[in-house]
Amino acid sequence: MRKKKSLLNIIGSLGSYFIATIFTLITQAFLIKTLGIEYSGVNGLFTNIITMLSVAELGIGTTIIFKLYKPLAENDVELIKSWMKFYKLCYMVIAGFILLIGIVIIPLIPLLVGKVDIYENLQLLYLISLFDTFLSYIMTYKRSILYADQKNYIINFIHIGYIIFMNVTQILILILFKNYYLFLLIKLLYRLLENIIINIYVNKKYPYINDISYSISHEEKKDVFDRVKAIFLQKVSFVINKGIDNIVISCLLGITAVGFYTNYYTIVSAIVAIIYQVVSSFTASVGNLLTENNSKKNFEIYKKINFFNSFITTIGIIGFTCCIQNFIDIWVGKEFELSMFVVLSFSLYIYSDSIRRSITIFKDAAGICKEDKWMYVIMAFINLLSSIFLCKVIGISGVILGTALSYEFLILYSYPKYIFTNIFKKNKKVYYIENSKYLFIIILSLIISLLITKSLYFENLILHIIINVFVSVLIPSIIFAIFLHKTEEYKYYVNYIKTIIKKILKRWKYNMNYAIILAGGKGTRMGNTGVPKQFITINNKPIIIYTLENFLRNGNINKVIVVCNPNYIVYMKDLLQDYKLSEKVEITYGGNDRLNSTLNGIKYIDEKYGISDDDVFLAHDSVRPFTKGRIIDENIKIAHEKKAASTVFDLTETIVETNDNGEIYNLYPRKNLYCDQSPQAFNIKYFLECTNKIPKNILETFTDLSNIIIYCGGVVFPVVGDRDNIKITHQIDLLIATSLIEQNKTN
Repeated sequence: MRKKKSLLNIIGSLGSYFIATIFTLITQAFLIKTLGIEYSGVNGLFTNIITMLSVAELGIGTTIIFKLYKPLAENDVELIKSWMKFYKLCYMVIAGFILLIGIVIIPLIPLLVGKVDIYENLQLLYLISLFDTFLSYIMTYKRSILYADQKNYIINFIHIGYIIFMNVTQILILILFKNYYLFLLIKLLYRLLENIIINIYVNKKYPYINDISYSISHEEKKDVFDRVKAIFLQKVSFVINKGIDNIVISCLLGITAVGFYTNYYTIVSAIVAIIYQVVSSFTASVGNLLTENNSKKNFEIYKKINFFNSFITTIGIIGFTCCIQNFIDIWVGKEFELSMFVVLSFSLYIYSDSIRRSITIFKDAAGICKEDKWMYVIMAFINLLSSIFLCKVIGISGVILGTALSYEFLILYSYPKYIFTNIFKKNKKVYYIENSKYLFIIILSLIISLLITKSLYFENLILHIIINVFVSVLIPSIIFAIFLHKTEEYKYYVNYIKTIIKKILKRWKYNMNYAIILAGGKGTRMGNTGVPKQFITINNKPIIIYTLENFLRNGNINKVIVVCNPNYIVYMKDLLQDYKLSEKVEITYGGNDRLNSTLNGIKYIDEKYGISDDDVFLAHDSVRPFTKGRIIDENIKIAHEKKAASTVFDLTETIVETNDNGEIYNLYPRKNLYCDQSPQAFNIKYFLECTNKIPKNILETFTDLSNIIIYCGGVVFPVVGDRDNIKITHQIDLLIATSLIEQNKTN
């Protein structure tokens, strides 16, 4: 489930930011060409000022989302309602404070903007932007439950609609009226509509959040405010980092320079935002993971996320560096190009802001905020002082490098000391080695890509950009493969991509029949055999190998999965290797009974191959090594036609029933009674649908899979079995099995 939600969040984030970037670029081009570069500068400056005001949020949103993880996981409705009520109250106060402070600084706006050749009232333009932010804070609190419940993709899909309609309307306003007031008002109205739609969805999905709820306890409130106090310094610092650049440039270089900077920063911020959204989609999953308190597993997941983050960051850096100048020429015109030194400064900024995301999602998910709070104050001072100094020395590049240097302080000092060692219980040297490895690969990939793209020349700039984008993806892919192909992270993602491709191809081609071989038992009824009964050898071959060979020989079986006792996974893998079956048979962990082992097998199928409507699974005992092909075929046929089948064989003995005293008091006629064998075959989706309908306490009493279908009012159809289809359970069964094997050899 974690993987599915993370994937949906990634898709939603990518789609949202890709569309946002495209439409922002188009709209900004129209803004510059219809009203002028100064309006782009004013737009960027006001955005930074509003960002500075958002410091009033204090990190309450992050803290309460963290607080919602556990009650959502435990379905604690009352606690969820209480946190949402508290969150709403907090955001009402925050919205009012932002509006108040925003109004107070209105007289300073002309001073920050300086001399500018536009006819609109600057204070009124700023007030429209301020009111847009005010309305967002009033209505945005309900988003938190979607973030905490790993449903970011819902917000992203709604946001896509907002982006499309808003930008199209803004472009029409620019073309028809050339009016900047209307341009900003349209944004305000569509933002209001977006929040209304999200609130309607949340009210339907979580209707209980509007019910009357009790107040959060004093201790919980104190914990929130303690965390907020710690986050406050971090929040202020990041707001300064994000908001200071345009203000410094405007004050030292003028509003026109802000316009030039904004053109490049629009692309940079889109790249950084896409990387952030993709990687942060793992945050809720990581939060859920951290509740397990398994530092080894946490580190393994971190390495996979770090690999992924480093790879997409490399592509982002190279793509920007190799393509941006040609893109600026096409987008707004060659006269708006900045120097290559500015481009490389932005590349360092992308690296510094993006590469840290691998570790910060663990920081956010773990709620670490008190330990490292002063580090962010130092970061803010580094940024502010270095940006002002370097801007005076080298211009726009100085502001960009100042911000990048402040992030490097966190990456090199704060994160390894306060996050890495605490969460992963590893030495800081491991952190530095891990990140130095990726830094080397990024630099090497960038140099090679630049050498290639600079040697190419095309008169058609669009073709040139397409080729450069191709190089930006190809070169990192090759370099990562050369240096990291032996790592578990690389293998993980290669296998994951293969799995996705298999799922897609499978849905195009045919329905699947899976054999789930149940080998999770310990075989206690067999006596002291040293190993579970499925691994006992007959004629020098383990019983389970005979069973597997029966299914592998059958042309109607597409995949064979062994659900194995966790203590014997390695042993099972060695057996498959010895009998040259490792490429034909897959293994997953068994459960504590037949049903849970079966469900583990289905979960493995779903995660690796996906489940379509007509897929069928056969559950079979690993110690039934004499199942004939006819029985397998008939189970599959009935499961496809009627959804449920079970192998049975007629009784030769009379069935009696005793009372509590051990006295026979009832006899059953054999006419309608059968012995239940295996395999049993079911439509996978139908089986899961029935399983999910049954209360857990009742489900735990079932000893056979057919009980599930029958309990839900379904029908299980019999397949006539075979007397030889024995289940090897006792010592006498071994003698019978040996005899049958000898007989089969003779035949």
